[in-house]
Amino acid sequence: MDFGAGFSVITGQTGAGKSIMLGAMNLLLGERHDARVITDSSRKAVVEAQFDISRYHHLAAFFETHDIDYDPQLCILRREVLPNNRTRAFINDSPATLQQLKELATRLIDIHSQSNNALVAKPKFQLSVLDGLITNRLLLEDYTDKFRQYADALQRQRRLEEQISIARQEEDYNRFLLSQFADVELSEGIEQELTALQLKLENATDIKSALSSSYELLEGEDASVIGALKAAKSRIDSVAAVFRPAQSLSERLESTIIELRDLADTLSGEAEAVEADPAMLDHINEQLAGIDSLKRKHNVATADELIAIRQALTEKVSAVDGADFELEQIKKEVSALEAAAEEAGKKLTAARSEAAAKLSTQLIEAAATLALPNVRFEVSIEPKPLSPDGADSVAFLVAFNKNQPLMAVADTASGGEMSRLMLCLKSIIAATVDMPTLVLDEIDTGVSGQVAAKMAEMMVGLSEERQVIAITHLPQVAAKAKTHYRVYKQDSAETTTTHIAKLSPEQQVEEIAAMLSGSDIDEAALANAKSLINS
Repeated sequence: MDFGAGFSVITGQTGAGKSIMLGAMNLLLGERHDARVITDSSRKAVVEAQFDISRYHHLAAFFETHDIDYDPQLCILRREVLPNNRTRAFINDSPATLQQLKELATRLIDIHSQSNNALVAKPKFQLSVLDGLITNRLLLEDYTDKFRQYADALQRQRRLEEQISIARQEEDYNRFLLSQFADVELSEGIEQELTALQLKLENATDIKSALSSSYELLEGEDASVIGALKAAKSRIDSVAAVFRPAQSLSERLESTIIELRDLADTLSGEAEAVEADPAMLDHINEQLAGIDSLKRKHNVATADELIAIRQALTEKVSAVDGADFELEQIKKEVSALEAAAEEAGKKLTAARSEAAAKLSTQLIEAAATLALPNVRFEVSIEPKPLSPDGADSVAFLVAFNKNQPLMAVADTASGGEMSRLMLCLKSIIAATVDMPTLVLDEIDTGVSGQVAAKMAEMMVGLSEERQVIAITHLPQVAAKAKTHYRVYKQDSAETTTTHIAKLSPEQQVEEIAAMLSGSDIDEAALANAKSLINS
């Protein structure tokens, strides 16, 4: 549906119609869809909107950042609801994520629903209005960046303080556990090494006897293997002159004798090295008993696991000893970043104070045109601790009548006054925010007559720089529209369907006449409608 540029209104049975249209727009804004509004679940449902963005050059950066095809004249948003109830998003016919669609759509469409009137009383909305009027937008970005750095550093400080607190609570116990390792020698493979040495010392006598007797058999003073081999070699050498293989056999015997002599020397050396040492055996038994005790205490199977536990305990104790220095360094960093954030916050406060004065002047002027001639408006800015949105607590204070004290909006504004106040704010904000489309859903609730006509004129003023679509029940508002649509229902034997139709100038007169007089349209009602349109 092409609403065209300028000011468009939607009238008629707007309850069902607007729920469908706003639901479609909300789909483009990335919101969840209501499967109940799709009557044929076997077919794909498509919502598409086209925007003239020729005046909004700042949007080019979005397309470049997300590598999406960019047309400086036209932007097309589309969202499809598939039969399996899943959705797909497209920007300029390129597939996009839902987050990308949402990010772009919120810069193209601003939907103000009737329930949003209450936002004017919310501190968060009031602060966003004020920040939207700040001339130097870099101040807010600078503060946000500095506060983030301060908050990150403060979080690191608190995390370290918590770790130190826990470590100190466990420090005595960890030192006690670590002290139990002091009398036990632990190194890689130590348990196997000690067990082998224990076995050797326990059997030292048998081992020494076996080594010594083996040596005597090889090279003892009495009959020995080496002596016999020497005699054999001598006999072979005696026939070398008459027996050619004798030389080779003699060499082999000599080689064997040399190898056995080396073996005999080794046996002798090993025998001398083996000595019974009861003191050493006691020490080794104590070490192995200590290792076994630690394994049972820490419920592990190997000495290597004990080494890892000792290392962890050592690191915990050392961490406590060295953490104070690290904490002092972080505290200095936090202090410096806090000072920088506070300085940026002061500049932001000054800019907000300037914007508050501007907002008060502009709102009072705008409100006067909406039959609120006695309105007084101020923005209260009070200091508060550093927070993500600054160091200011903002409150809109208003008085609608003479001699009435300034009060918070929530405490003094009626429904109609809230509607007018919100429209004034929208008109002020619109002057600073580049956005192609503004949808006003019954923002004129609670007003009538001359006030409604004034609100319509303000909407027309808003439409000079952007497309404004108003959903209304008031003829005074509908009469000012450049384009008029009517929502109506049709019943059949099976279903009730909702339709929206663009009205011709003649049909617009009839619709406004019906809004003025009810279902009976007479000449007087038509004349009143024409007069209202031409006024």
